[in-house]
Amino acid sequence: MTGTRLTPQQRDEFYEAVELQCAVSESLHAELQRSVTAQKREPKAAHRKKLMLSRTSILRKAFALMDVDKRGLIRTTDIPAMQCLLEAERKQLEAKAGGGAATATVFARAKAEQRQLSGMIDAKRAAKNSNSASLSAATEVALYGLVIDVIFPLIRASNLVVFDFASLGLLVFGSLYLSEKGASASFVEWREAARRCFEALA
Repeated sequence: MTGTRLTPQQRDEFYEAVELQCAVSESLHAELQRSVTAQKREPKAAHRKKLMLSRTSILRKAFALMDVDKRGLIRTTDIPAMQCLLEAERKQLEAKAGGGAATATVFARAKAEQRQLSGMIDAKRAAKNSNSASLSAATEVALYGLVIDVIFPLIRASNLVVFDFASLGLLVFGSLYLSEKGASASFVEWREAARRCFEALA
């Protein structure tokens, strides 16, 4: 680049460096090929076990649990009654969590019946799909805990009148990533509870 010729020693060192780089590149390429081949040989079931739900997907499930009317908007005035119902159902789920059996909660039945009345799904298919997609009791307990112990206290503190999934996401995730500097003990406790819930559901 400078127009200066390389000395024989510099030329030899340059070619040695190029050869070394080529050897390293070939070794890296071979390692990547072996890794890809090994991944293709893994059973699909084992691969699925590695998949983890994102926090957005988990929050979406929590919002769906609260959004019984399927309108996409929830009034905060409905939260006290909703919390009483969810707490009662969580106790029932906790009692059955040992066997890992799924339960048809009041909210689940209400959603299914409303979809049938609105013509969104067939009654026979509703029963089949609800059984195949049902969560274990332990997972449902964790989801109820996210709603009752994390989302409801945050919404009450925010003084919102109504909220949708987008505003709930901004509220929850924005609060999760706030700095702990100068934060109250109750906020730190809330954030730890939120993290535990998300980790349990991931």
